[in-house]
Amino acid sequence: MSDPYAFARDRTAGALSRLNTGTVTLTRVTRADLDPSTPWQPGAVISTAVYTLDARADGTAGEYADGTTVLATDRMVIASPRATLNGTVVDLVPLMTDTLAIDGEIKTIKKIDAVPAAGPAVRYHMFISS
Repeated sequence: MSDPYAFARDRTAGALSRLNTGTVTLTRVTRADLDPSTPWQPGAVISTAVYTLDARADGTAGEYADGTTVLATDRMVIASPRATLNGTVVDLVPLMTDTLAIDGEIKTIKKIDAVPAAGPAVRYHMFISS
């Protein structure tokens, strides 16, 4: 069965590559399992991957602000699920443990919404502190 969202994903990726705002990267750190004798210390870093995103960072629209997790003063990063890793285009699903950098400024992800909410994502809304 073909992917009903493929066309929308391609259009989103193309639009965001033309309308991006600065350089947005996502860093994913993979760690070893925790040592049971020191569970408060994170596992050793196994690998670090830095993905370049087709994305734009804007202010958060009022409809997304909930007053607790997402504030009206936060920023929303709209990103394509297609990213570049070492010159290769890959599909990427962002995780809460990832970090974003916007023009080199590192930001912690507060919330991630996949659009649409069911099925393969066409885009992601990632909320970060301003």
